[in-house]
Amino acid sequence: MKTNAIDPVVTVTPRYVGPPIEPGCDMYGCRRRDVNYGIGVYSECVHHPLAQYNSIEEIEEHYSWPTADWFDYSVIPDQINGKETCPIQGGGSGPFLVYAELRGIEQAYVDLVIDPDLVGLDKLFNFCYDNYPYLAHSKLRTCSIGPELLIGQLPSSVSGRVRILRAGTELWSDSFSTGEANMSHTIANLEHHHFKYQAFRQPGDVHCHFFGTATLSSSAGIVARPGDVFEISAAPFGRPLRNPLIQAEESDCLIAVQTL
Repeated sequence: MKTNAIDPVVTVTPRYVGPPIEPGCDMYGCRRRDVNYGIGVYSECVHHPLAQYNSIEEIEEHYSWPTADWFDYSVIPDQINGKETCPIQGGGSGPFLVYAELRGIEQAYVDLVIDPDLVGLDKLFNFCYDNYPYLAHSKLRTCSIGPELLIGQLPSSVSGRVRILRAGTELWSDSFSTGEANMSHTIANLEHHHFKYQAFRQPGDVHCHFFGTATLSSSAGIVARPGDVFEISAAPFGRPLRNPLIQAEESDCLIAVQTL
């Protein structure tokens, strides 16, 4: 029999070092049991630890939310050794699904309508955000770099403007704020989680961090055309970066993939 070699997906997980977990429970305090439905078995949550509370104050007083400090992430590199060329999966979360198990699925939907402030998704999202930098390696993008580079200390807050020019006339513009003061994480934190990978510590390499901002021309109903010029500027960085929109010569066609 002929078989095809397929790269396996390697899942990495940190080691739990938090408070002791009761048998049959998870770190959230949800207790589970196996249910046999004849042709298979699935795991069902049968104890909802937040079901008894009626206010945020009660939850904060009696319940401890998981944090990233409950995990030891130093074990992850050893899980990848020898598998560096395989796809790496780290993390994964469904905050509302967790909340539904904490409160019970019916009560969770009632909370969204009757008492949305009670819904603890902010705690769960914060845990996901804190957990993310430890599990996800840096993304690489092909991007433009401005005509001038700032050498020296980076401003904590960067304000600028983005414009679309059509035939030399401003079609749309908006302001934006970015920089460390407007970020969820510090620059030092991003540097640590980037350069902890040996592949990024090569002498002579230049590393660029691109600040993001939620400024979209599409939300204003703008439809770009070939020849439009996208311009972004911020005073600390000198002259603005301008990129014209050029339509590719090749036709947009369906790319077929042949199954091996």
